[in-house]
Amino acid sequence: GAKAGMIYTDWPMMNGALFPPVEWGQGALTFLHDQGLVQLNHRIGAYVLLFAGTFYAVQALRGRLGEGLGASALVLAGALWLQAGLGVLTLIHAVPVTLGVLHQAVAALVLATATVNLWLVRRSRPRMFVSGLR
Repeated sequence: GAKAGMIYTDWPMMNGALFPPVEWGQGALTFLHDQGLVQLNHRIGAYVLLFAGTFYAVQALRGRLGEGLGASALVLAGALWLQAGLGVLTLIHAVPVTLGVLHQAVAALVLATATVNLWLVRRSRPRMFVSGLR
């Protein structure tokens, strides 16, 4: 709602810089109202989720997290990668309505996939790393 995606339409930089210039005059509200900072926070959050989801999928595929989680974790990681790619594409095209709506729809898909994955995790049999803890 802040239209932050329309102010810096390059990636991975933000108008040629790693960090946008920020006017801190609004104090803590700057994090919610400064378009550059809103976009930077969105990018950082996306990078963290993408890394964590990919790491989780690799661990699940190796069988280190529980039984039967590999496929679900892979679908979740795939949805995260699709969302990240779509986010970059949406950004560099200055947020056309079609891509913006698609980015929102895939966000709902990521949430649904993560919810299903959590349901499966809670029902899986955990793998113990130290013998004798079963």
